[in-house]
Amino acid sequence: MLKGTGVHVSALCPGFTHTDFHEVAGLEEMKRGLPDFMWYSAETVVRDGLRAVEQARPIAISGRLYRWLDPSRSRS
Repeated sequence: MLKGTGVHVSALCPGFTHTDFHEVAGLEEMKRGLPDFMWYSAETVVRDGLRAVEQARPIAISGRLYRWLDPSRSRS
């Protein structure tokens, strides 16, 4: 339990992010098969993650699309 310790933990859920992961993993064809609107830049994902840490949010979903798709958002 970290409550009261001053330590904050955030889990970042990035969705599809432009990095070299797909090239290294041999998944370029899969990446090309998905529409551009599903992809976010690494800069966007990092910004969203850092903002979550600064705001002590335990879960950070990066990208407007993925936040909209998250079924747990209706429970907030």
